[in-house]
Amino acid sequence: MKSSLLFIIKSTLLGIVVSVILLALIPQLRNGNQLQVRNIFPGDMPQKVSFAEAINRSAPAVVNIYSQKTIRRSAMFRNNEVERTSLGSGVIMSENGYILTCLHVIAGADTIEVIVAEQSKVHEAQVIGFDPLTDLAVLKINANNLPVIPQLEEGEENKTQVGDLVLAIGNPYNLGQTITQGIISATGRSEVSQLGIATHRNFIQMDATLNEGNSGGALVDSNGYLVGINNANYKILEGGQPKDVPGVFFAVPYQMAKKVMRDIISKGRVIRGYAGLQGVDHELAGVIITAVENRSPASRAGIQVSDVLMSVGGTEINSAVEVQSIVSNTLPGTTLDFEIKRKGETIVVPVVVGDFDRVLRNG
Repeated sequence: MKSSLLFIIKSTLLGIVVSVILLALIPQLRNGNQLQVRNIFPGDMPQKVSFAEAINRSAPAVVNIYSQKTIRRSAMFRNNEVERTSLGSGVIMSENGYILTCLHVIAGADTIEVIVAEQSKVHEAQVIGFDPLTDLAVLKINANNLPVIPQLEEGEENKTQVGDLVLAIGNPYNLGQTITQGIISATGRSEVSQLGIATHRNFIQMDATLNEGNSGGALVDSNGYLVGINNANYKILEGGQPKDVPGVFFAVPYQMAKKVMRDIISKGRVIRGYAGLQGVDHELAGVIITAVENRSPASRAGIQVSDVLMSVGGTEINSAVEVQSIVSNTLPGTTLDFEIKRKGETIVVPVVVGDFDRVLRNG
């Protein structure tokens, strides 16, 4: 009995001491405030991660696009006309109304309407031009002082790399502007599908979800700067039918999209250089030439299969994608020095760059 009473007295005294210490250390308790963890350890709570600032900076420049086209269907004894509306997104690239979107969003459209989120106003859009190889189109609306997507300065280095966090902005299923998040999974994807997507696209691969209506929208970094134009998700053929693969999505890189837009506005078409060769990355350095097209600039210059291409125009080469990028961005008629290794010797072969558009037109 005595020992129990002693235990109770000791426990009571200990409780009083602890209470006094808590009251001394936590002044909020003296006023009867509710005890919260952040009051005890105010400096240990992690800060909230938010990309609201990036979205506030970039989202106003992403528009909704609605395109309508009339489809004529022949039926027995009569012709039916059906209007079909396509849904997509676009990115305002200049305050006077130039907009980038995907060609498949507006292909064959009779009318195209653009809604700018900040204005809640419908604008009729004019097609300035398009580029099937990158699936990009340039639109123009009659408006000024529009919100413009944040972009890298001219000549500023592209620092986009695998592992960067990105945000996709668009209008999926016409729900209204929606943001999805992911990371860049790969860059320089030149052939992204079993359905024959053109190799000139050099896609960014990421896992930010794209759904119907996201095409043509903006892919931005964590600061709100434009990284690419959202395009499509990966597709495979299953039972003869295309099937979407979840978690694998693609965007046209900003630099490529900007060049396409600039060429279309200033020249009416995209100007691309052409050499007429194919290659695979060498395990050590350079690119091994695997094919040379007949009567192509590379063929006329004397480049051969099994040559190892080490540099183009003075730039060292580490991948076939780099070769394509350098040649594509060179004006037709320009001479580029191709440094190659052949049977242990290093030689320099001058190649007069051709016009890729002319090759396409001539089949």
